[in-house]
Amino acid sequence: MDEIAYEILSALRLGSVPAIGLAQFAVGREAELDELEQQLEFVSQGKSALKFISGDFGSGKSFLCALIRERAFDKGFASSTVVISPDAPMGKIEVVVAKTFDGIRLPEKRMACGLSDLLERWLFNLMKRVAAVEGFNLKDPALVPRFKTLILIKIDEELSAVHGLEASFVNAIKAFFQARIQHDGRLASDVLGWLKGSVNLAAGRKSQFGVRGELSPLVALNYIKGLLTLLRACGLPGLIWVIDEVETVQRLPNERQREKSYESLRVLIDQVAENALPGLQLIVTGTPRLYEDLRYGIPSYQALKDRIVKLSFPNGGGSLRQPILTLRGFDFDLLLLVAKKIREIHGRAFNWRPEERLTDGHIGHLAELAVSAFGGHVERTPRVFLREVVHLCDMLQEYPSLLADDYFKDDTVITARISPPGSRYTEPRESTTFP
Repeated sequence: MDEIAYEILSALRLGSVPAIGLAQFAVGREAELDELEQQLEFVSQGKSALKFISGDFGSGKSFLCALIRERAFDKGFASSTVVISPDAPMGKIEVVVAKTFDGIRLPEKRMACGLSDLLERWLFNLMKRVAAVEGFNLKDPALVPRFKTLILIKIDEELSAVHGLEASFVNAIKAFFQARIQHDGRLASDVLGWLKGSVNLAAGRKSQFGVRGELSPLVALNYIKGLLTLLRACGLPGLIWVIDEVETVQRLPNERQREKSYESLRVLIDQVAENALPGLQLIVTGTPRLYEDLRYGIPSYQALKDRIVKLSFPNGGGSLRQPILTLRGFDFDLLLLVAKKIREIHGRAFNWRPEERLTDGHIGHLAELAVSAFGGHVERTPRVFLREVVHLCDMLQEYPSLLADDYFKDDTVITARISPPGSRYTEPRESTTFP
């Protein structure tokens, strides 16, 4: 069994973006990826960049972000993704920043939080430099106390150079160093928990490493500066930071909550424009309504409306370099191509030859049904369409007596599953047969 192929199919069945193997079935996003990669190159030179991505639900926003994240990893970048939700509201930037620390992924540790690894690498590099400059023989126990003192002083010097970084951040890093030297697992865990925004730490435990309360919204972005400093000092060119599903802000019932959320975005935009966050590529995703809704969306907040403007030619086309990158819908050719790739992946996952029973003609018919349901371009169905392809392959592989032709006996059932809500195809209907 091809484990990567199996994992890809498992994620697609759930309508999710696979954690690995994205390049195996990526189609139709080459131009967008090229634009984002150019930004990565710019960011790697100590600059900051921003891109808003617009697309309907299921149009591939998360997939595109995952693709550029993989490429960023290959270039040595770290990444973090925060999904805006009641647990991570855009209006509480301090919570979003804490979630960012919790979501840190490193090129060599892509599937789990890498914050501890990052801090340990930074401290190890710092210790090597101090030992080399001071000529310490670390095998001499008599020198260890003096060496520890010098490291604590050096941590202060290194991080105090970050403009606006408050003492609590510096104290937390110093405490993490001491915890590792003393093999104090609980202290190290407390420090990491505080950086990640844990609200379960008692005041007495926080006072042990010199911090008070929770992260303040007034200094939250300075913690991102501190994080970027640590990354660059460890040899990483920067951070790709994805803030996903910002359309959640539109559903907030209180106007003040929405304004506070959009103000957080405004501050981020200005920080990037002023290059105050060197080494950061910020990507913000949302549905088209977020960028178009005059009452609840970004245009409702004048300070953002003046900064985020979608420009286009009379024919509807626009430059990929503008702040808002709008995802194009999939046409028949792209759907056919991606379906063939999924068919091939399914064959590798289950060691069979699906093309012998699911022909290009069958896949082409399924793509025609999808395109017809969406009026020529599939704006929001790649996720649903791919799930249908996987389902069809599963059925044929599990039941050798079934024929693909049986699957298409009633096109209306299939069309209803892959059509947008509210269309004439999505009337409630159940099938007790193959489809």
